[in-house]
This record gives sequence, structure tokens and C-alpha cells, in this order.
Amino acid sequence: MASPKGLISLFLLVVTRISLVDASVPVTVGLRTSWPAHNLLLEILETAAIEQPSSFFPLVDLLTSPDAFPPTSSSFNGDAGSGGLASLTPEAIHEASLAILRQQGYIATLTPSEVKTESSKHINLKEFELALSLHVASPKLQGFYSFYEDWVLSKMEGVRGSTVDSEECFSWVDWYGARLCSSDDLKAVLSREALDAADKTAPPKKPKLLPFDHIYPDPGTTIFSPSRTAILYADITSSNFRDLHEALLKHATSLPPKLQYVFRYVTPPKLSNGIETKKQFLTGYGVGLDLKKTDYLVVDDRRAA
Repeated sequence: MASPKGLISLFLLVVTRISLVDASVPVTVGLRTSWPAHNLLLEILETAAIEQPSSFFPLVDLLTSPDAFPPTSSSFNGDAGSGGLASLTPEAIHEASLAILRQQGYIATLTPSEVKTESSKHINLKEFELALSLHVASPKLQGFYSFYEDWVLSKMEGVRGSTVDSEECFSWVDWYGARLCSSDDLKAVLSREALDAADKTAPPKKPKLLPFDHIYPDPGTTIFSPSRTAILYADITSSNFRDLHEALLKHATSLPPKLQYVFRYVTPPKLSNGIETKKQFLTGYGVGLDLKKTDYLVVDDRRAA
């Protein structure tokens, strides 16, 4: 029969082990971006473009149309306080966008045999939803924003506070150093370019393009590239976006194309009044956690079985 002292020691040992088990908690690791969460509609556009690059410009035209979303809260060209995209919940934007993609034949639920068929013209719904949930387009959007802040804005420092910063110029076209904020401005420069071409004036140096730019017509499928390039820095919620986009797309889709249409994003306005921006979780990234035993061992057990 065990002595009372032995029973007490056994009891304390069991309690200690239970306490240690209860005290150990699992290690939870999450990866958040250093940048704020992106506009969901932009992520939808970019995710669709990753799955099917040729769909980008048609989808921009569809999803930024004034009647793309329910009439009560769909105005892309209205005031910030009159409803619009900002008044829609992420769920509403997601559902309405998918409905448009299905209706226009860009996305569908494909069978395994259809997925294997490279000639399929549809984006697989399951793959699209997975890519959207993983935020695979988020780093690309941030790449556009970083380029705009680090390179484009640095060249505009001398003109800050000019009409470029006005509401009428939130979206603008870079035409070989000139900033165009309306389709009338674009029409005027194209008229001058036509006169220069008639006089056989040498075209200006082609602007440097980025590896992730959206370009129309696609250089990979065009034999003769247009001699002029217009770069749109776009805020899809701005009042002048549709005016510029429609004008550029019209000239880029003409036969022969009058210009090469390059689409980039402007950095979204930063929140004021001390409001903390919501960060974005990234998934699909691996995180390693190495644990090292640091106990001092009296007995050398390195050769122990």
C-alpha cells in the first residue's frame, strides 16, 4: 500500500501534467498585406483577366457601365453620396458581377472534360471563385499602385494642385507627357497627329510599357502595331472615366487601329479622419515554424535509439 506522501506526490504530478496540457495553445499564423484591401470590382476584373486575358477590356466596358448594377445604387458617374458602387455591399457587387459574367457568356460551370479542352472560351466558375478567394490579383493591383505613386506622381510634383487633381481629372490620359482629362482633349491631339502624319513628321518616342499592363490591341495577336500609344490612368468610380475609356476603346478598335490603348490604375484616395484601413488576408502562402529544444541534458543521448 502506497504511503500518503507518495499519493500526494502522484496527485501533484498528474495535476501538473494536466495544467501543462491545458496551458499549451495551438500556434495560429496568418499573413496580412501591408496595403489596404482592394476594391472588390477591380479584383473581379483582374482575376477574370488572369483566367482569360482577352476578356479584360470587354469586362471593363460591361462592369463600369452606368446600368451594370441595380438602378437604385449603380451610378458610377454620380456624386459620392448619391449611392453608386460605394453604397453596395461586397456580397451585392460579387453577385451582380457574376450574374453579368454568366449572362454575357464569359463564365460558366464547366465539366472536367470541358476544363481539359483548351479551346473553351469560358472561364471556369469554380477556378474563378477559388482564385478570387485567394486574392491572386491583389499583388498585381498593388504593383500598379506602387508604380503610380513611386514613378508617375514623382513626375507630377511640379503640377500638384493643378487641374490634374480636380474631380474632372481623377482619371486621365498620358499622351507623351501631356495630361488629357476628356474625350475632347483626346480628339484635339488626334487631329494634330493626323496633320503631322500627313506632313510625314516623325512620331514621338514610344512610351515604356510595363510587363503587367493591359494593352489593346494585344501586341501578341497584332501584326502591325499602331504608331501612337495612349495610357489611361483610371479610377473607375471617377466622373470622367467612362468618357475617356469609351473614346480610347473606339479609336483602338477601329480598322486600322488609330492608337494603342494601355490601361493602368491610379492609387485610390486615402481615408482621412484617422479611419484605419482594413488589411487583406492572403492565403496560399506557406509559413514554417521551427521549434528548437534548449533543455540542458546531463546524459548524452545523441546515440540513443
